[in-house]
Amino acid sequence: MEHTVNQLKVDNEELKKQNKNLVQTVNDLSERLKHVESVSEISQNKHEKIETQMKRNNLKFHNVPEQQNETRPMLIDTIKQLLTEKLSINCDSIPIDDVFRLPSRAGNRPILVRFVLLHDRDHILTAFRGKRKEGDPGFRIGEDLPSRIGRARSGLFPLFQQCIAENKRVHFKFDKLIVENTTYAYDELQKKPVRVDE
Repeated sequence: MEHTVNQLKVDNEELKKQNKNLVQTVNDLSERLKHVESVSEISQNKHEKIETQMKRNNLKFHNVPEQQNETRPMLIDTIKQLLTEKLSINCDSIPIDDVFRLPSRAGNRPILVRFVLLHDRDHILTAFRGKRKEGDPGFRIGEDLPSRIGRARSGLFPLFQQCIAENKRVHFKFDKLIVENTTYAYDELQKKPVRVDE
């Protein structure tokens, strides 16, 4: 009997050692995982900044009717005609670097336009926003954004519309919505805008 009790004590001590080793291994793995997540987040942020820089001269034109067998020169003419007729912008001095239709699941495919000068892109976007305040212009112009920022803005858009209806000063800044002097971000887990302190 005494031998059995001694053997149980030895077995118990061995189990304690194994448990301690397992706890240490789990802690080490947890630290490594935190490090990998941190490196991944840093890499994702760098990639997003590069993508944002690459897309900064781009605008997306939505709800522009498609023509049969559209070519690049036809698209340039369509965009220039739209800007001239709907936004009263003289397009003679606005160089376009590239223009093409993007894939879409339904309706008219959006047109992506890359302007040579950021100033021209900003001028067009500002003119569109002013026209939109007067009523629905029948088409839409938006920024070309990385997908995460686009998803965040989509989630914040109902709050944006509510603020516009309440005549509050509101604008997007990357993936945040600034209302008066309060900043909101879209929380993916809660599926709603949340106030953030910056």
